[in-house]
Amino acid sequence: MHDNNEAEVWDAFRTGSVQSYEHIYNTYAKQMYQFCRHYTSNHEMVEDCIQELFTELWERRDHLGQTDSIRFYLLRSIKRKLFRRMQAENKRKKREIEKSMEGFKAIPHPENSILADVGEQQMLTDLLNAINSLPARQREVLYLRYYHGLNFDELSELMDIPKKTAYNIVFIATNALRKQLNTGTNLNLAYLLCVLIRSAIIN
Repeated sequence: MHDNNEAEVWDAFRTGSVQSYEHIYNTYAKQMYQFCRHYTSNHEMVEDCIQELFTELWERRDHLGQTDSIRFYLLRSIKRKLFRRMQAENKRKKREIEKSMEGFKAIPHPENSILADVGEQQMLTDLLNAINSLPARQREVLYLRYYHGLNFDELSELMDIPKKTAYNIVFIATNALRKQLNTGTNLNLAYLLCVLIRSAIIN
């Protein structure tokens, strides 16, 4: 879901508001870093790409188009930049990007330890194990859909897949989680998604 004020913040940034620019950076830079880390273990490359992107955005701000989802705009932009950088490196880096596309990782968030009770901790542990056992493409879609809150149109564009395929991947992945957790219909899907978002299990 998109913040109603995002379009206003973006427009202010495009007209030269330093405060809006700093707000965008402070709000999304860490999320962009976590997102990129699913594709490469090269911390310096990720940080360089993020800094380079924000520099370019500021320099080209008066030429940028409108958006009502800053998060999606930035994730799409940083993914393109990161992949171009990785492809521009040597053959070893090219092998790394190919490997990363096959192995999108689910990484537990440090805040996972802050849970209501032991039962929820076990639920979280089981859920993490189930997510990690899913194919990489399914993990990636769940991450983008339920952690970053992208809609299916945005998923389709960011992952370069048909919208119907995005729907199908989410459906298959959530069904697989239910089966692996042996919940059947006992675990409401809304609760499952709540756990995913609240604990940032796949950040």
